[in-house]
Amino acid sequence: MAIGAGAKVATMATEERGFSQAVDDTAIALAINAKFGQADPAVYRNVYTTVREGKVLLTGEVAKPADRIEAVRLTWTVKGVRAVVNDLTMPTGQDGVDLARDVWLASRMDTDLLFDSEIQAVNYTVDVVGDTLHIMGIAQDARERDRVLAYARALPHIRKIADHTRLKADPSP
Repeated sequence: MAIGAGAKVATMATEERGFSQAVDDTAIALAINAKFGQADPAVYRNVYTTVREGKVLLTGEVAKPADRIEAVRLTWTVKGVRAVVNDLTMPTGQDGVDLARDVWLASRMDTDLLFDSEIQAVNYTVDVVGDTLHIMGIAQDARERDRVLAYARALPHIRKIADHTRLKADPSP
């Protein structure tokens, strides 16, 4: 566990967003998940939270449209949240095979980024839900972002790419 924590700290220190922002983002994600747990763990069991620079991406499934709205409302109550992207869906009928495929696709994308020496992979977070790949992060320049998106487009089963990246030269949120 200590090795894993040390690796996480080392990774956070090398990210473009900086160590302090990475720590803040982790705290925001934990606070959001705690809010979901307090509200109704059964409702938010399949909701996944990704936070980068205070921007929160909500992916996964909820049973009712009202649950989508409540998830966003709860997210906005957490200190440090600067933006919320609500990509929550209603149940799609995915089974265990579909969920395993999502994990495999996200891992494949992570691996592609990691082994491309022209991409700073540590600056990206990838989530796959159904036929949608969500990517958040900071690209060094437009060329790097284009390379990242090319990997996403090359993945099988992906029909939609939700690009939530920004360029390093763009102002921070």
